[in-house]
Amino acid sequence: MKDTLERLVQGERLDFKEASALAHRLATDESVTPVQTGAILAILRTRRLEISELAGFRSALFALRVPVDLAGAAVVDLCGAGGDGKGSFNISTTAAFIAAGAGVLIAKHGNYGFSSLTGSSTVLEHLGASFTADSGRLQRILDCAGICYLHAPLFQPALARFAPVRRELGIRTIFNLLGPLLNPASPVAQVIGAPSREIYDIYSEYIQSGGIKALVVHTDDGFDEASLTDICRIHMSDGEQLLVPGSSASLPLIQTTDLLGGKTTADNAQIIIKVLSLTSTIEQQRVSVLNAALAIIARDGGWDLEAALAQAQASLDSGRALDTLRKFIESSRA
Repeated sequence: MKDTLERLVQGERLDFKEASALAHRLATDESVTPVQTGAILAILRTRRLEISELAGFRSALFALRVPVDLAGAAVVDLCGAGGDGKGSFNISTTAAFIAAGAGVLIAKHGNYGFSSLTGSSTVLEHLGASFTADSGRLQRILDCAGICYLHAPLFQPALARFAPVRRELGIRTIFNLLGPLLNPASPVAQVIGAPSREIYDIYSEYIQSGGIKALVVHTDDGFDEASLTDICRIHMSDGEQLLVPGSSASLPLIQTTDLLGGKTTADNAQIIIKVLSLTSTIEQQRVSVLNAALAIIARDGGWDLEAALAQAQASLDSGRALDTLRKFIESSRA
């Protein structure tokens, strides 16, 4: 491990095999200390990740996962890398229920917050959801609600050793980037949020190389969502789409403060309830609908944003999105 640390300190890059071997050792070798792990995570954060390094880490950790069998269901995930520091409410989690209410089968992958106050697991647990790694139970939840939730620690037990280090570091690490790439249900499509242009480019290059099928989303002011606060870039397999707030009635310009989350987990859970019950601010609803629309596009392919927005809005207006949340919580506890 000292040799690897020295190489990284000297600025050397790792090829796929080296990165895969390092990730496997970090996850399984009890002789690797928290200090060594923290040093490696910090060094990797100081420079641009190579695609070979991201792919190598992903390959090793995906091989260590607890597999999920959803009987061939064509599921979609919405998951950001996190760490954008914006303090927003749980946009992708809210959007997941809207998309599910619009008929998109969702297998959302998530975790507790490490570089944010309230991760998706934190807020869903507060709302009363129960997590499971049992494929049969997950299938029943998906059949009932159109959405199931994959709490990352249940499917990546090898990653538990990293949790204390990540919490102490309190900064975005390679594990934030890996989170959206490790969904054990192997979604047919994903919406992946990137908090910086650099990470957006890394994800885009990884997906273009055939890693997974996904839309990569980044807003120029630093959101890892389509936030309507600035120009939003969406990488697709056939090129890039730009969303320009203020350019149309369906894409109004809003302020960063319009998307702020609460100071507690309870506050953020309440925002989700308010959005889905149409009692939140219109800005919170518009951003949630937009991100749900991107999940519809990810599933269907092509680029018909107006049609996808209409489907997502209908899910919200009809009450199907709120009913989806209710069914999800009830079925997860059954």
